[in-house]
Amino acid sequence: MNLTSDMEARAKEAPDRTGLIFEDGREFTFKEVEELSSRSANFLKSLNIQKGSRVGIYIQNSPEFVMIMYGLWKIGAVLVPINIMYQVKELRHAITSTGIDIICTTPRNMKEIEKVRDFINTVILIGNKDDEYKDAIDYDKGILDASPVCDSFSPDEKDEASILFTGGTTGVPKAVITTHSGWYETLTNLARGLRGYPGPYPIEKPGTPPNIMAFPLFHSGGQQSFLFAYHVGRTVVLMERFRVEKYVELVEKYRISSLVLMPTMIHDLVTYEGPIDFSFVRSLLSIGQELPHELRKSFENRFNIPILMNYGSTEAGHVAGWSLKDVRAGMWKPGSVGKIYKGVEIEIRDENDKKIPPGEPGEICVKTKVTVNGYTDQKKDNKLLIKNGWLYMGDIGYLDDDNVLFLVGRKREMIKCGGFQVWPQELEDILSKHPKIKDVAVIGAPDERLGEIPKAFVVLKEKPFLTSQEEGLKKEIIDYCRDNIAHFKAIRAVKFIDQIPRSDTGKILKPKLKETDQKEQR
Repeated sequence: MNLTSDMEARAKEAPDRTGLIFEDGREFTFKEVEELSSRSANFLKSLNIQKGSRVGIYIQNSPEFVMIMYGLWKIGAVLVPINIMYQVKELRHAITSTGIDIICTTPRNMKEIEKVRDFINTVILIGNKDDEYKDAIDYDKGILDASPVCDSFSPDEKDEASILFTGGTTGVPKAVITTHSGWYETLTNLARGLRGYPGPYPIEKPGTPPNIMAFPLFHSGGQQSFLFAYHVGRTVVLMERFRVEKYVELVEKYRISSLVLMPTMIHDLVTYEGPIDFSFVRSLLSIGQELPHELRKSFENRFNIPILMNYGSTEAGHVAGWSLKDVRAGMWKPGSVGKIYKGVEIEIRDENDKKIPPGEPGEICVKTKVTVNGYTDQKKDNKLLIKNGWLYMGDIGYLDDDNVLFLVGRKREMIKCGGFQVWPQELEDILSKHPKIKDVAVIGAPDERLGEIPKAFVVLKEKPFLTSQEEGLKKEIIDYCRDNIAHFKAIRAVKFIDQIPRSDTGKILKPKLKETDQKEQR
């Protein structure tokens, strides 16, 4: 199934229905989305872009991003969306690791593109109103002369759709190859899991609230969120990027009933001091990383909206989650990430790669149809992470007797303290409940006697007025932890900082914290 299929189906079902609303007020019917996507496809074909060609997109969320995305998929070309926050080194890696030599961008991003121009043959420029860049191809002029009709090709199981960069917290992001069939399957798994019944789904009735999309389209969560809306027959309100004030404004304006956010975005809403009316919102789906218990509690208390969880990755797609129907039926289990989606195989394995029984923690291994082709490079990592079709997630968790998944922590973040295994996530969940802590991250710090000790980096809700008060507060936090967990697991040191470093996908950058800690110890 081509990833354009849902968009094309909606254009036939309701051509005059609004299909896309951009945050600046521009609106496009489903028919206009289809026609502009076809114009983009035909324009790209005129540049000798064809099935299998890899094309980079280095822009913020915009209607043009959407049209080019669908245009590439129509002709069988491969979308390579690049994080707009990448600087020269990261941008160069994204280009060379995927083999792209054509990139779409805008004038405001040309400063960075010029620095890697030696690696790029063709630059397609969107919004080049003053013709400042003479050697770039003008996208806006190109689509004017292109035909608004283009039939989409029919992909097989191995035809690539997108190459997405993981939002990893260590090392260089890996370029993950997704296929049309695999990516569409994970989309249908998510829809089935959230809706509680399989598709196909008819287009929603007129007047149904749209879905809002605040994730970047260069991120797997962004693409899946956008595709999901069209899959279930809904209009999309697209944000250029998440800003809490604008998000609140759009949710209230369009009376949006279902939200999908990352924990960092949820945090921004909880701590937002302005008025928020979310009385019409029925549920929120949290994706991207583990949601701290206290943050979940704070959101649900403030807005009286249930939060649903979803577990997965760029490599595996959607693996497990809860639907609102599950919650209402009393199936939801506190602390879990959800039921395993249909079509997903999962095993929990020990350090010897043997399957272990329910209730015992081990590495989560998943088999889906999403990552057929693995990564574009780093063959050693392919062999390490994908074995006999099983993807090793790097997460430690366990299944209960009802096949419900629980997370314990990240395999590579495990702290070995005096021979005992300590999981930072368990400590972070406890410390986040301390009334004086706003945000927290735990790492393993070197220790001569114990090898490693758990050390907490803490952002306080209010800083002590005097430096002399800090030592007393550190002891208070350590004692609080010891009162709520076995002493061998408890944190042994505290460092107060202004902000926890996070990636663009909201994951805590623990290598940066370790680097900071190591510098201070020298």
